[in-house]
Amino acid sequence: MNKNEIPSTLEPEMDNYQKQLVDSCFEEGQYIAGIKALEQLRSPNHRPAGYHIRQLLYIALHPAKKSPAIQVPGSPSKLEKRRLRTLMSISLEASLAAQRTLFAFAQTNSLEAIFNALPSLSRTEDATGSIEDSPLAIEALCISRCKSCWNLLSPGLIQPTAEQFHVKRYPSSDSEEDDLEPVVADHAWPVLKWLIFLFEHDEARMERKGLPRHSPCLLEQIPAPKGERNLRWEVEAPLDIVFSCLKAPESHQLLGARLFMLIINLSSTTFFDFHAFVIGVYKRVTAQSDILDDFLTLLSRLSCTLAVLRFKVTFLQKCLAPTAISSRTSRPKPQARAPAKQKRYEEPPSTNRGASVPSQRITSKPVLPSFADISKALGNPPPKTVRSMNNTVSFELLASYGTLQSQIAVPERDSEWMELESDDRWEALLDTVFKDRDNADSYRSILTTLRTTW
Repeated sequence: MNKNEIPSTLEPEMDNYQKQLVDSCFEEGQYIAGIKALEQLRSPNHRPAGYHIRQLLYIALHPAKKSPAIQVPGSPSKLEKRRLRTLMSISLEASLAAQRTLFAFAQTNSLEAIFNALPSLSRTEDATGSIEDSPLAIEALCISRCKSCWNLLSPGLIQPTAEQFHVKRYPSSDSEEDDLEPVVADHAWPVLKWLIFLFEHDEARMERKGLPRHSPCLLEQIPAPKGERNLRWEVEAPLDIVFSCLKAPESHQLLGARLFMLIINLSSTTFFDFHAFVIGVYKRVTAQSDILDDFLTLLSRLSCTLAVLRFKVTFLQKCLAPTAISSRTSRPKPQARAPAKQKRYEEPPSTNRGASVPSQRITSKPVLPSFADISKALGNPPPKTVRSMNNTVSFELLASYGTLQSQIAVPERDSEWMELESDDRWEALLDTVFKDRDNADSYRSILTTLRTTW
Protein backbone atom coordinates (compact mmCIF):
# COMPACT_ATOMS: atom_id res chain seq x y z
CA MET A 1 0.00 0.00 0.00
CA ASN A 2 1.29 3.45 -0.88
CA LYS A 3 2.43 5.26 2.28
CA ASN A 4 0.49 8.38 1.19
CA GLU A 5 -2.74 6.47 0.72
CA ILE A 6 -5.33 6.92 3.48
CA PRO A 7 -7.16 3.64 4.10
CA SER A 8 -10.90 3.88 4.66
CA THR A 9 -11.25 0.32 6.02
CA LEU A 10 -9.29 -1.87 8.39
CA GLU A 11 -7.05 -4.56 6.99
CA PRO A 12 -8.13 -8.08 8.06
CA GLU A 13 -6.74 -9.51 11.28
CA MET A 14 -4.11 -12.26 11.36
CA ASP A 15 -5.68 -15.69 11.03
CA ASN A 16 -6.02 -18.07 13.96
CA TYR A 17 -2.98 -20.13 13.01
CA GLN A 18 -0.75 -17.03 12.94
CA LYS A 19 -2.11 -15.81 16.28
CA GLN A 20 -1.63 -19.21 17.88
CA LEU A 21 2.03 -19.25 16.88
CA VAL A 22 2.53 -16.12 18.95
CA ASP A 23 0.24 -17.27 21.77
CA SER A 24 2.20 -20.51 22.19
CA CYS A 25 5.46 -18.61 22.67
CA PHE A 26 3.95 -16.17 25.16
CA GLU A 27 2.22 -18.98 27.08
CA GLU A 28 5.57 -20.67 27.67
CA GLY A 29 7.22 -17.44 28.73
CA GLN A 30 9.27 -17.28 25.50
CA TYR A 31 8.66 -13.56 25.03
CA ILE A 32 11.51 -12.78 22.67
CA ALA A 33 10.49 -15.71 20.43
CA GLY A 34 6.86 -14.52 20.42
CA ILE A 35 7.92 -10.97 19.55
CA LYS A 36 10.11 -12.27 16.72
CA ALA A 37 7.14 -14.26 15.43
CA LEU A 38 5.01 -11.11 15.39
CA GLU A 39 7.79 -9.26 13.60
CA GLN A 40 8.04 -11.97 10.93
CA LEU A 41 4.25 -12.04 10.48
CA ARG A 42 4.07 -8.25 10.18
CA SER A 43 2.43 -7.20 6.89
CA PRO A 44 0.33 -4.32 5.55
CA ASN A 45 -2.13 -6.96 4.32
CA HIS A 46 -3.21 -8.03 7.81
CA ARG A 47 -3.17 -6.41 11.23
CA PRO A 48 -2.08 -7.87 14.56
CA ALA A 49 -4.76 -8.88 17.05
CA GLY A 50 -5.69 -6.12 19.45
CA TYR A 51 -4.70 -8.24 22.43
CA HIS A 52 -1.25 -8.80 20.92
CA ILE A 53 -0.75 -5.01 20.74
CA ARG A 54 -1.74 -4.77 24.41
CA GLN A 55 0.57 -7.63 25.35
CA LEU A 56 3.43 -5.94 23.49
CA LEU A 57 2.64 -2.78 25.44
CA TYR A 58 2.73 -4.68 28.71
CA ILE A 59 6.15 -6.12 27.87
CA ALA A 60 7.42 -2.74 26.62
CA LEU A 61 6.21 -1.03 29.82
CA HIS A 62 7.57 -3.68 32.17
CA PRO A 63 10.49 -2.42 34.27
CA ALA A 64 13.69 -4.08 33.11
CA LYS A 65 14.96 -6.70 35.52
CA LYS A 66 18.27 -8.45 35.92
CA SER A 67 18.70 -12.06 34.91
CA PRO A 68 17.35 -14.29 37.70
CA ALA A 69 19.87 -16.03 39.94
CA ILE A 70 20.21 -19.82 39.78
CA GLN A 71 17.70 -21.40 42.17
CA VAL A 72 18.16 -24.68 44.02
CA PRO A 73 15.28 -27.18 43.82
CA GLY A 74 12.56 -26.94 46.49
CA SER A 75 9.19 -28.44 47.35
CA PRO A 76 6.62 -29.02 44.55
CA SER A 77 4.54 -26.02 45.69
CA LYS A 78 7.60 -23.78 45.69
CA LEU A 79 8.62 -25.08 42.30
CA GLU A 80 5.20 -24.19 40.87
CA LYS A 81 5.35 -20.67 42.31
CA ARG A 82 8.87 -20.32 40.98
CA ARG A 83 7.70 -21.51 37.55
CA LEU A 84 4.98 -18.86 37.44
CA ARG A 85 7.46 -16.17 38.48
CA THR A 86 9.81 -17.35 35.75
CA LEU A 87 7.03 -17.17 33.15
CA MET A 88 6.51 -13.51 34.06
CA SER A 89 10.23 -12.75 34.18
CA ILE A 90 10.43 -10.18 31.39
CA SER A 91 14.01 -9.36 30.44
CA LEU A 92 15.38 -6.03 29.26
CA GLU A 93 15.96 -7.60 25.83
CA ALA A 94 12.28 -8.57 25.58
CA SER A 95 11.16 -5.09 26.64
CA LEU A 96 13.38 -3.42 24.03
CA ALA A 97 12.22 -5.88 21.35
CA ALA A 98 8.58 -5.10 22.17
CA GLN A 99 9.25 -1.37 21.84
CA ARG A 100 10.86 -1.86 18.42
CA THR A 101 7.98 -4.04 17.23
CA LEU A 102 5.39 -1.47 18.32
CA PHE A 103 7.15 1.14 16.18
CA ALA A 104 7.37 -1.36 13.30
CA PHE A 105 3.62 -2.06 13.39
CA ALA A 106 2.93 1.69 13.46
CA GLN A 107 4.88 2.08 10.22
CA THR A 108 3.43 -1.01 8.49
CA ASN A 109 -0.25 -1.12 9.45
CA SER A 110 -3.07 1.42 9.52
CA LEU A 111 -3.46 3.71 12.48
CA GLU A 112 -6.89 2.20 13.12
CA ALA A 113 -5.28 -1.20 13.63
CA ILE A 114 -3.17 0.29 16.43
CA PHE A 115 -5.56 2.77 18.06
CA ASN A 116 -8.47 0.32 18.15
CA ALA A 117 -6.39 -1.75 20.58
CA LEU A 118 -5.69 1.20 22.90
CA PRO A 119 -7.87 2.67 25.65
CA SER A 120 -9.81 5.78 24.66
CA LEU A 121 -12.21 8.25 26.27
CA SER A 122 -14.35 8.54 23.15
CA ARG A 123 -14.35 5.09 21.61
CA THR A 124 -14.86 1.49 22.63
CA GLU A 125 -11.60 -0.35 22.11
CA ASP A 126 -11.21 -3.72 20.43
CA ALA A 127 -11.46 -5.66 23.69
CA THR A 128 -11.17 -9.12 22.14
CA GLY A 129 -8.85 -11.06 24.42
CA SER A 130 -6.59 -14.04 24.00
CA ILE A 131 -8.18 -17.45 24.40
CA GLU A 132 -5.09 -18.47 26.35
CA ASP A 133 -4.99 -18.12 30.14
CA SER A 134 -1.27 -17.47 30.17
CA PRO A 135 0.19 -15.23 32.88
CA LEU A 136 0.96 -12.57 30.24
CA ALA A 137 -2.61 -12.60 28.90
CA ILE A 138 -3.97 -12.15 32.43
CA GLU A 139 -1.47 -9.47 33.47
CA ALA A 140 -1.93 -7.51 30.22
CA LEU A 141 -5.62 -6.99 31.06
CA CYS A 142 -4.46 -3.93 33.04
CA ILE A 143 -3.95 -2.22 29.67
CA SER A 144 -7.64 -2.73 28.80
CA ARG A 145 -8.73 -1.34 32.16
CA CYS A 146 -7.01 2.00 31.53
CA LYS A 147 -9.35 4.90 30.75
CA SER A 148 -7.01 6.61 28.29
CA CYS A 149 -3.57 6.22 26.80
CA TRP A 150 -2.14 8.59 29.43
CA ASN A 151 -2.80 5.98 32.12
CA LEU A 152 -0.42 3.63 30.32
CA LEU A 153 2.46 5.84 31.44
CA SER A 154 1.60 5.80 35.13
CA PRO A 155 4.27 4.44 37.51
CA GLY A 156 1.70 2.31 39.28
CA LEU A 157 0.31 0.50 36.24
CA ILE A 158 2.79 -2.39 36.24
CA GLN A 159 4.31 -3.36 39.56
CA PRO A 160 7.62 -5.25 39.53
CA THR A 161 8.88 -7.42 42.37
CA ALA A 162 9.12 -5.27 45.50
CA GLU A 163 12.56 -6.48 46.56
CA GLN A 164 14.08 -5.69 43.18
CA PHE A 165 12.41 -2.42 42.26
CA HIS A 166 10.99 0.67 43.85
CA VAL A 167 9.10 3.59 42.34
CA LYS A 168 11.09 6.79 42.28
CA ARG A 169 9.29 9.35 44.40
CA TYR A 170 9.67 13.03 45.09
CA PRO A 171 8.69 14.96 48.23
CA SER A 172 5.38 16.80 48.10
CA SER A 173 5.22 20.50 48.86
CA ASP A 174 1.96 19.98 50.76
CA SER A 175 3.14 17.38 53.24
CA GLU A 176 6.45 15.85 54.13
CA GLU A 177 4.71 12.57 54.85
CA ASP A 178 3.10 12.26 51.43
CA ASP A 179 5.01 10.97 48.42
CA LEU A 180 4.41 12.27 44.92
CA GLU A 181 4.82 9.85 42.05
CA PRO A 182 6.30 11.12 38.79
CA VAL A 183 3.78 11.57 35.99
CA VAL A 184 5.66 9.22 33.63
CA ALA A 185 7.26 6.05 34.94
CA ASP A 186 11.01 5.81 34.39
CA HIS A 187 10.53 2.86 32.02
CA ALA A 188 7.53 4.35 30.15
CA TRP A 189 9.28 7.08 28.16
CA PRO A 190 9.75 4.89 25.05
CA VAL A 191 5.99 4.23 25.01
CA LEU A 192 5.30 7.98 25.29
CA LYS A 193 7.62 8.46 22.30
CA TRP A 194 5.63 5.80 20.42
CA LEU A 195 2.29 7.47 21.22
CA ILE A 196 3.61 10.84 20.05
CA PHE A 197 4.82 9.18 16.84
CA LEU A 198 1.30 7.80 16.26
CA PHE A 199 -0.36 11.18 16.86
CA GLU A 200 2.09 12.96 14.54
CA HIS A 201 1.44 10.33 11.86
CA ASP A 202 -2.28 10.96 12.31
CA GLU A 203 -1.71 14.71 11.89
CA ALA A 204 0.13 14.13 8.64
CA ARG A 205 -2.80 12.04 7.34
CA MET A 206 -5.24 14.87 8.02
CA GLU A 207 -2.94 17.36 6.34
CA ARG A 208 -2.72 15.16 3.23
CA LYS A 209 -6.52 15.22 3.10
CA GLY A 210 -6.44 19.02 2.92
CA LEU A 211 -7.63 19.45 6.51
CA PRO A 212 -5.98 21.51 9.27
CA ARG A 213 -3.02 19.70 10.75
CA HIS A 214 -4.42 17.96 13.85
CA SER A 215 -4.85 14.46 15.26
CA PRO A 216 -8.41 13.12 15.64
CA CYS A 217 -6.86 10.21 17.55
CA LEU A 218 -5.52 12.70 20.09
CA LEU A 219 -8.97 14.26 20.37
CA GLU A 220 -10.27 10.82 21.35
CA GLN A 221 -7.91 10.92 24.33
CA ILE A 222 -9.52 14.16 25.61
CA PRO A 223 -12.84 14.05 27.52
CA ALA A 224 -15.90 14.99 25.47
CA PRO A 225 -17.53 18.29 26.53
CA LYS A 226 -20.30 18.23 29.10
CA GLY A 227 -23.47 20.27 29.38
CA GLU A 228 -23.86 23.14 26.93
CA ARG A 229 -20.20 23.27 25.96
CA ASN A 230 -19.51 22.03 22.46
CA LEU A 231 -15.71 22.18 22.48
CA ARG A 232 -13.18 19.87 24.06
CA TRP A 233 -10.87 21.59 26.51
CA GLU A 234 -9.84 19.26 29.35
CA VAL A 235 -6.21 18.50 28.53
CA GLU A 236 -4.98 18.22 32.10
CA ALA A 237 -3.51 14.73 31.67
CA PRO A 238 -1.27 15.51 28.64
CA LEU A 239 -0.35 18.89 30.15
CA ASP A 240 0.80 17.10 33.30
CA ILE A 241 3.21 15.20 31.08
CA VAL A 242 4.36 18.33 29.23
CA PHE A 243 5.10 20.23 32.44
CA SER A 244 6.86 17.24 33.98
CA CYS A 245 9.30 17.46 31.06
CA LEU A 246 10.31 21.07 31.67
CA LYS A 247 13.11 20.24 34.10
CA ALA A 248 13.76 16.73 32.80
CA PRO A 249 16.73 15.53 30.69
CA GLU A 250 17.07 16.94 27.18
CA SER A 251 15.51 13.94 25.43
CA HIS A 252 12.43 14.17 27.66
CA GLN A 253 12.17 17.92 27.09
CA LEU A 254 12.02 17.28 23.34
CA LEU A 255 9.18 14.79 23.87
CA GLY A 256 7.35 17.37 25.97
CA ALA A 257 7.72 19.96 23.21
CA ARG A 258 6.40 17.52 20.58
CA LEU A 259 3.39 16.65 22.75
CA PHE A 260 2.66 20.33 23.40
CA MET A 261 2.83 21.00 19.65
CA LEU A 262 0.23 18.27 19.12
CA ILE A 263 -2.12 19.95 21.61
CA ILE A 264 -1.60 23.38 20.07
CA ASN A 265 -2.45 22.00 16.63
CA LEU A 266 -5.88 20.95 17.93
CA SER A 267 -6.68 24.67 18.27
CA SER A 268 -6.71 24.89 14.47
CA THR A 269 -10.03 23.02 14.51
CA THR A 270 -13.54 23.85 15.68
CA PHE A 271 -13.45 20.89 18.09
CA PHE A 272 -11.07 22.47 20.62
CA ASP A 273 -11.45 25.48 22.92
CA PHE A 274 -8.37 27.60 22.22
CA HIS A 275 -8.96 30.28 24.85
CA ALA A 276 -9.74 27.80 27.64
CA PHE A 277 -6.49 26.05 26.71
CA VAL A 278 -4.47 29.28 26.91
CA ILE A 279 -5.98 30.16 30.28
CA GLY A 280 -5.24 26.68 31.63
CA VAL A 281 -1.60 26.89 30.56
CA TYR A 282 -1.26 30.43 31.94
CA LYS A 283 -2.55 29.33 35.34
CA ARG A 284 -0.10 26.45 35.45
CA VAL A 285 2.88 28.63 34.53
CA THR A 286 2.10 31.45 36.94
CA ALA A 287 1.28 29.07 39.80
CA GLN A 288 5.00 28.25 40.05
CA SER A 289 7.50 31.06 40.11
CA ASP A 290 10.41 29.03 38.76
CA ILE A 291 9.08 27.51 35.54
CA LEU A 292 8.36 30.50 33.27
CA ASP A 293 11.90 30.47 31.89
CA ASP A 294 11.71 26.71 31.29
CA PHE A 295 8.33 27.09 29.59
CA LEU A 296 9.66 29.82 27.28
CA THR A 297 12.50 27.44 26.40
CA LEU A 298 9.90 24.82 25.47
CA LEU A 299 8.09 27.36 23.25
CA SER A 300 11.36 28.19 21.51
CA ARG A 301 11.63 24.55 20.42
CA LEU A 302 8.37 24.73 18.46
CA SER A 303 8.13 25.49 14.75
CA CYS A 304 6.81 28.95 13.91
CA THR A 305 3.51 27.77 12.44
CA LEU A 306 0.35 29.89 12.54
CA ALA A 307 -1.09 27.72 15.31
CA VAL A 308 2.03 28.11 17.46
CA LEU A 309 2.30 31.85 16.84
CA ARG A 310 -1.36 32.35 17.76
CA PHE A 311 -0.79 30.55 21.03
CA LYS A 312 2.42 32.43 21.83
CA VAL A 313 0.88 35.84 21.15
CA THR A 314 -2.23 35.14 23.22
CA PHE A 315 -0.31 33.51 26.08
CA LEU A 316 2.44 36.15 26.28
CA GLN A 317 -0.05 39.03 26.12
CA LYS A 318 -1.95 37.45 29.01
CA CYS A 319 1.29 37.16 30.99
CA LEU A 320 1.74 40.93 30.73
CA ALA A 321 -1.95 41.85 31.11
CA PRO A 322 -3.77 39.05 32.99
CA THR A 323 -7.02 40.98 33.45
CA ALA A 324 -7.12 42.83 30.13
CA ILE A 325 -10.26 42.58 27.98
CA SER A 326 -9.60 42.45 24.25
CA SER A 327 -10.79 45.47 22.29
CA ARG A 328 -12.00 43.02 19.63
CA THR A 329 -14.44 41.34 21.98
CA SER A 330 -16.32 44.36 23.33
CA ARG A 331 -19.86 43.60 24.31
CA PRO A 332 -22.67 44.80 22.03
CA LYS A 333 -25.55 46.80 23.39
CA PRO A 334 -28.17 44.50 24.97
CA GLN A 335 -31.13 43.72 22.72
CA ALA A 336 -34.23 41.61 23.05
CA ARG A 337 -33.72 38.42 21.03
CA ALA A 338 -35.50 35.18 20.45
CA PRO A 339 -34.06 32.27 22.48
CA ALA A 340 -31.11 30.79 20.63
CA LYS A 341 -31.33 27.20 19.56
CA GLN A 342 -28.90 25.15 21.60
CA LYS A 343 -25.96 23.98 19.53
CA ARG A 344 -25.41 20.27 19.80
CA TYR A 345 -21.96 18.88 20.29
CA GLU A 346 -20.56 17.57 17.04
CA GLU A 347 -18.24 14.61 17.22
CA PRO A 348 -14.98 15.12 15.31
CA PRO A 349 -14.61 12.97 12.20
CA SER A 350 -13.23 9.57 13.15
CA THR A 351 -9.97 8.47 11.58
CA ASN A 352 -11.53 5.30 10.21
CA ARG A 353 -14.10 7.01 8.04
CA GLY A 354 -13.42 7.31 4.37
CA ALA A 355 -15.81 10.25 3.88
CA SER A 356 -14.08 13.56 3.29
CA VAL A 357 -14.84 16.61 5.42
CA PRO A 358 -14.65 20.15 3.95
CA SER A 359 -11.65 21.98 5.37
CA GLN A 360 -13.65 25.19 5.89
CA ARG A 361 -16.10 23.31 8.11
CA ILE A 362 -13.56 22.44 10.80
CA THR A 363 -10.94 25.20 10.41
CA SER A 364 -10.85 27.56 13.39
CA LYS A 365 -9.42 31.08 13.52
CA PRO A 366 -9.37 32.14 17.18
CA VAL A 367 -9.83 35.83 18.02
CA LEU A 368 -6.40 37.21 18.88
CA PRO A 369 -5.35 40.35 20.76
CA SER A 370 -5.16 43.45 18.61
CA PHE A 371 -1.92 45.39 18.39
CA ALA A 372 -3.60 48.11 20.46
CA ASP A 373 -4.09 45.54 23.24
CA ILE A 374 -0.48 44.37 22.92
CA SER A 375 0.89 47.92 22.98
CA LYS A 376 -1.07 48.64 26.13
CA ALA A 377 0.21 45.47 27.79
CA LEU A 378 3.80 46.27 26.83
CA GLY A 379 3.53 49.79 28.24
CA ASN A 380 2.04 48.85 31.61
CA PRO A 381 4.10 47.84 34.67
CA PRO A 382 4.64 44.06 34.55
CA PRO A 383 2.70 41.81 36.95
CA LYS A 384 4.63 40.26 39.82
CA THR A 385 4.40 36.83 38.19
CA VAL A 386 6.60 37.86 35.23
CA ARG A 387 8.58 40.78 36.66
CA SER A 388 11.92 38.96 36.60
CA MET A 389 11.29 37.83 33.00
CA ASN A 390 9.68 41.03 31.72
CA ASN A 391 12.33 41.78 29.09
CA THR A 392 12.23 38.27 27.66
CA VAL A 393 8.41 38.10 27.64
CA SER A 394 8.16 41.52 25.94
CA PHE A 395 10.74 40.55 23.35
CA GLU A 396 9.08 37.20 22.62
CA LEU A 397 5.67 38.85 22.31
CA LEU A 398 6.85 41.43 19.78
CA ALA A 399 8.85 38.85 17.81
CA SER A 400 5.93 36.41 17.73
CA TYR A 401 3.39 39.07 16.77
CA GLY A 402 5.57 40.41 13.98
CA THR A 403 6.18 36.91 12.59
CA LEU A 404 2.45 36.11 12.82
CA GLN A 405 1.50 39.26 10.93
CA SER A 406 4.00 38.44 8.19
CA GLN A 407 2.44 34.98 7.68
CA ILE A 408 -1.20 36.01 7.31
CA ALA A 409 -2.84 37.60 4.27
CA VAL A 410 -2.42 41.37 3.97
CA PRO A 411 -6.18 42.14 4.31
CA GLU A 412 -6.21 40.27 7.64
CA ARG A 413 -3.25 42.14 9.15
CA ASP A 414 -3.70 44.57 12.00
CA SER A 415 -4.00 48.14 10.71
CA GLU A 416 -2.10 49.68 13.63
CA TRP A 417 0.73 47.20 13.17
CA MET A 418 0.92 48.11 9.50
CA GLU A 419 1.50 51.74 10.51
CA LEU A 420 4.80 50.70 12.09
CA GLU A 421 6.39 50.64 8.64
CA SER A 422 7.75 54.06 9.50
CA ASP A 423 11.17 53.85 11.17
CA ASP A 424 10.24 56.63 13.57
CA ARG A 425 7.17 54.74 14.81
CA TRP A 426 9.19 51.57 15.22
CA GLU A 427 11.91 53.29 17.25
CA ALA A 428 9.25 54.98 19.39
CA LEU A 429 7.71 51.59 20.14
CA LEU A 430 11.08 50.13 21.17
CA ASP A 431 11.77 53.18 23.35
CA THR A 432 8.46 52.63 25.13
CA VAL A 433 8.99 48.92 25.68
CA PHE A 434 12.69 48.74 26.57
CA LYS A 435 13.39 52.14 28.13
CA ASP A 436 15.74 51.88 31.13
CA ARG A 437 15.77 48.07 31.00
CA ASP A 438 18.72 45.71 31.28
CA ASN A 439 20.06 44.29 27.99
CA ALA A 440 17.77 46.70 26.12
CA ASP A 441 20.28 47.22 23.29
CA SER A 442 20.53 43.52 22.46
CA TYR A 443 16.74 43.08 22.40
CA ARG A 444 16.32 46.18 20.21
CA SER A 445 19.02 45.01 17.81
CA ILE A 446 17.54 41.53 17.38
CA LEU A 447 14.00 42.85 16.87
CA THR A 448 15.20 45.40 14.31
CA THR A 449 16.97 42.62 12.41
CA LEU A 450 13.85 40.41 12.56
CA ARG A 451 11.76 43.28 11.26
CA THR A 452 13.58 43.12 7.92
CA THR A 453 12.22 39.58 7.42
CA TRP A 454 8.57 40.45 8.17
